[in-house]
Amino acid sequence: MKKLLVFFLFINSLLAFENDHAYISAIKYYAAKDYEKSKLAFEQSISNCPKCNTDSYFYLALHYDGSRGKEKDLQKVFGLALKGAELGSAIAQFGLAEYYRWGTGTAQDTQKATYWFKKAIEQKTKSSSVSSMYNLGIIYYNGEGNVAVDKKLAYKYWMKCVDSDVSYPEAKEGCQNNLDILCKQSPWACK
Repeated sequence: MKKLLVFFLFINSLLAFENDHAYISAIKYYAAKDYEKSKLAFEQSISNCPKCNTDSYFYLALHYDGSRGKEKDLQKVFGLALKGAELGSAIAQFGLAEYYRWGTGTAQDTQKATYWFKKAIEQKTKSSSVSSMYNLGIIYYNGEGNVAVDKKLAYKYWMKCVDSDVSYPEAKEGCQNNLDILCKQSPWACK
């Protein structure tokens, strides 16, 4: 599911930033699995900031997680995602939230994860906002890390996910499944 999300977000971003030619090239190289050229093109894209597609920071970060090349540097992954998130990239905000949630390249901090998931949700137009709603629901449902169990907040985020006008069927189906489970446990959660 994670690979499908990244691919869908690539295509979404490609359409949204047709004026950042380095970004477009990076996406094409990535799709062709030419990760070295993709990495160089993402680096070129971020060198053009503030006129760049800020999603480039997150996608460049993926080149340092050890799965797409020889180099593994999780602190660099975290730093690039943080920069993109601070510049307003929804996918970087989602990625950064996941890095805080699981302690990738930084100390695990579920409070910061929830903050960045909420920032991604504010974007409203990206698949990362729906994925963030799904993940926030799980965090509140389970009471992960330093976040207390709050099934009403889990319900709130899963309902927002299901009712969202963003097209991302897999996340919406996951939210609906979780709502069904919550309904069986707590009658107040049934529509």
